[in-house]
Amino acid sequence: MRNAPFLLVFGLTLLTVGIAHSVLITIAVFVMAYMYLLPSMMTFKADGPFKWLILALNLVLGWTVVVWVLCLMSCINSQPRIIVQYREKS
Repeated sequence: MRNAPFLLVFGLTLLTVGIAHSVLITIAVFVMAYMYLLPSMMTFKADGPFKWLILALNLVLGWTVVVWVLCLMSCINSQPRIIVQYREKS
């Protein structure tokens, strides 16, 4: 009979489970962390005006879907837009 798997930090070490499961769990944790912090990363990349506020909200209340979506919307709205104007040749 197998014992329950022992999960150390972020699934990096699992006992009684094969290495493939350990790798899959590690990849899943990193993908979820990337998705969780996506609004903050987008805001810092765009150098948004409220980047520290969005980071704090994302870290503290990002687990709620509503705050995560609000952070994502605010970082999308804070990105600079490029306006292209065409002139006719005279």
